[in-house]
Amino acid sequence: MSHPQLSEQQASRFQALAQQAENLNIAMREAVEAGLSIELQRLSRHHRNGGFWGDILQPTIVKQS
Repeated sequence: MSHPQLSEQQASRFQALAQQAENLNIAMREAVEAGLSIELQRLSRHHRNGGFWGDILQPTIVKQS
């Protein structure tokens, strides 16, 4: 996904994050196939000056077979 308004560094970090999110999605599907129900919960929110922030997530087992 192209974001012309992003700097090269921002675009690179976003792409790395998107790839890791896909890896998380793969792991989530594998956990479900292994008989787990998983919920991602926001553990905290990381802030930076200027109003920038990102959610820090934590997986929680909701149900297991």
